[in-house]
Amino acid sequence: RAAVEADLAAVALTDHDTIAGLREAQAAGDRFGVEVIAGVELSAEVAGRTCHILGYFIDRTDAGLRRALRRMARGRRERNPLIVAKLNALGVPLRMSDVEALAGGRIVGRPHIAAALVAAGLVKSKRRAFEKWLARGKKAYVERFRMMPGECIQTIREAGGVAVLAHPALLGFRQAHQLAAFIDELAALGLGGIECFHSEHRDAQTAAYLSLARRRSLAVTGGSDFHGHNKSGIRLGVGRGRLCVPASLLGALRAACRRPR
Repeated sequence: RAAVEADLAAVALTDHDTIAGLREAQAAGDRFGVEVIAGVELSAEVAGRTCHILGYFIDRTDAGLRRALRRMARGRRERNPLIVAKLNALGVPLRMSDVEALAGGRIVGRPHIAAALVAAGLVKSKRRAFEKWLARGKKAYVERFRMMPGECIQTIREAGGVAVLAHPALLGFRQAHQLAAFIDELAALGLGGIECFHSEHRDAQTAAYLSLARRRSLAVTGGSDFHGHNKSGIRLGVGRGRLCVPASLLGALRAACRRPR
């Protein structure tokens, strides 16, 4: 419904490490007359940083994909109580049951722990919860299982989809040549596209990523990275108000799925 109200031709649901919402989303797309692309966002680990690989036009029934997602979910389930235990050791009185109740049966992640901290009056905002305790390097941070980028790309491709590097500006590379080299590594592993348009990309960054994609014959994608109330200020389709992802990109993205494996 929100996609229709935003006058979008298509919208992709790319939840982190889960496809649980795809059936409902695609049924709603049929009902409201908007194309809903089956997607996922897989978390990868590379050189001490987190890298997100988007998968578009995936087959949500693929056994390999479902097996990988179960592995990722298990990693989250094992990590969450360890984070809460670290918070308790720091004198923060939060219970895992409080977090699970707030999540309402959904997959629990750090944003739910941050929200529970806010609800309990232990911190003023979710952003502050991450800055103080939950972000990588902070006292309550706990690593979890993540696949390597090549595993993510292979999983997506074997599920019939195209693998896309998400929001490259957030990877933290300080030099342009470092990002270019990283993209070359991923392209050799089967990367099919780059998310050039994103709510957190500046105009100059978008232009640089478009150039990278063009020179490497990679598909161009874009997304507002809308997370509902979990990301204040981000609106579906338009990000912070200026984002515009051309509908014409969709054809090339479909074609990327059909490239030889």
